[in-house]
Amino acid sequence: MNFRFIYKAFFFVLLSGLFIASCKDEPDPIDPTTPEQNLTSHYNNNVVTEWIQLYMDIEKDLPGFRPAATSRALAYIWMSAYEAGLPGMPDFVSNDTKLSGLNVPDLPKDALKYDWNVAVNAAIARTMEHMMPVANTEQRGLINDLESTLNTTLKASVSQEKFTNSQEWGRLVADAINAYADTDVEGVKQAADAFPADYVPPTGQGLWQPEDGKSLFPYWGKVRTFTTFGSALLSPPLLLLTAPILQASTTKILLR
Repeated sequence: MNFRFIYKAFFFVLLSGLFIASCKDEPDPIDPTTPEQNLTSHYNNNVVTEWIQLYMDIEKDLPGFRPAATSRALAYIWMSAYEAGLPGMPDFVSNDTKLSGLNVPDLPKDALKYDWNVAVNAAIARTMEHMMPVANTEQRGLINDLESTLNTTLKASVSQEKFTNSQEWGRLVADAINAYADTDVEGVKQAADAFPADYVPPTGQGLWQPEDGKSLFPYWGKVRTFTTFGSALLSPPLLLLTAPILQASTTKILLR
């Protein structure tokens, strides 16, 4: 194979591309008739990353919150954040077009009169506190403290009118998401009680029994899902091996 020819061809194509790119016409000046856009892509992600960090700090200490209740909380918290910033993302659509029972309000004013960081901050704070029913007073205080700290920083770069509009919008969205979350009666009930006392584990061959008699989120299969339904929710049961030789073979495989 003639590698010298290949290298020459490669650099010819590369240089040709650079030449063509350098010869492109200058971009057209901004059309003064084009309306100004207030896009979320023009904002930084500081608000979101601060909330992610706080969530991880609080969540790890919440009793009976992992693994099920935390997944439910995250779904609604980030739905709230998404909907609060959605007016700044014209190529995206609201989840209320896909989820029956979810009613996200329309933006009350022109999009230019909002700051999406302020809105998202308000939305996350409100929904996070709502979705952590087992959080104690100190943990709820951390949520309020972060919201206030971020607001102090954000206020410095926006007008009072824009700040007020944005905060009201974020809370309006959060209230809609929280109301939708509460319509999942089983979700609310199970998230608040990881070890329901009324659950009796089934007995029988091949059925596992918890040593202390407690079962973690045994009713979680009744909780609302968003993207997975029906038979896709469950994995097929494991093969029950009763013959000693089969049990020995399985043990040997697992120990490898």
